[in-house]
Amino acid sequence: MQRLGRSDLSKHHELDDLWVSIRGRVYDVTKYADDHPGGIEVLKDVAGSDGTESFEYVGHSEDAYKTLKEFQIGVLVEYEDGNDLGAVWDAQRVQVEKPSNSKPILVFTVTAATAALFVVGKSSYWLLQNKDASYRKIGILHGVPELSAWFWLYLGMTLSTVIGYYKEVWEYPSYFGCKVNGAGI
Repeated sequence: MQRLGRSDLSKHHELDDLWVSIRGRVYDVTKYADDHPGGIEVLKDVAGSDGTESFEYVGHSEDAYKTLKEFQIGVLVEYEDGNDLGAVWDAQRVQVEKPSNSKPILVFTVTAATAALFVVGKSSYWLLQNKDASYRKIGILHGVPELSAWFWLYLGMTLSTVIGYYKEVWEYPSYFGCKVNGAGI
């Protein structure tokens, strides 16, 4: 394993020669640049320098860490551990990945709400199409079908937004640090 200085690292910042330092380890990511999910430009921005902060901020998966190990070519001699962001992010990642008891409840609630909306919608459609039936004769859904279609559209969009938002919080915790911490983690 090579011992490299910051001056050695800084020489490798071109598209055909990309070296990055993360947590004091030096990686030659030239061959991986085309496969990087964030694109070549993301790697080019940190090439030839310490990319620890950028790497940790994005919140990479365990697969990314495994892939990164394949490209290690050395260690950075002048690396100062100081405030090791990696340890903080690792601790947060482990906490977030722990199974939660609230997830089945959320799935049940969303499923029940969706089923209820489906039943109300189908019933409303049937009542509107059936000339012999009326709301007063049947005695159900008083006033529900009269609600604007915009109301139902808004309700559906709100539910999907709320569910989608919380899904992102748990999949990408580093982007939503204040939300995760607010959840008692």
